[in-house]
Amino acid sequence: MPLWINGPFGSGKTATAHELNRRLPGSVVCDPEHVGFGMRRMLPAGLRGNFQDLPAWRHSVVELLRLTLAAWDGPVIVPMTLVNSGYFQEIVGRLRDDGLAVHHITLLAEPATVRRRLGRRSLGLERKQGSSAGLAIAPSTDGPLRAALRQYATTIRHVRFD
Repeated sequence: MPLWINGPFGSGKTATAHELNRRLPGSVVCDPEHVGFGMRRMLPAGLRGNFQDLPAWRHSVVELLRLTLAAWDGPVIVPMTLVNSGYFQEIVGRLRDDGLAVHHITLLAEPATVRRRLGRRSLGLERKQGSSAGLAIAPSTDGPLRAALRQYATTIRHVRFD
């Protein structure tokens, strides 16, 4: 079962995805951003831009998710901002055309909250919340210190330098 987590940059998609993965046995996180950054690194500087505009990225995301969903029995968590409705239809629509019940969740936050989170992104000071889409998510047993350390670790693992 694919669970697509959409939302503005800084809304907590990656942190929510990894927290769900930690608390949802048998789940896996498939982040399309990794495909985009890989393509970006491979392309000559003059061709680099928004990787979502590359038909090859959209095609690759669909194919990699098809491959994962065919081989994986548990939930597949996909944290990715898709604003362009055509790109959403091209990716999520194709998966739904395949007969997959893609659960699409959008994380929302006030603009001031998003700006504050983006400003503090590398410090991990923000709180993130998500939704379960009817999944049986185990309760967190983390205390405040472990929860903060886990948030820092997730932030550090996903820092991009390109």
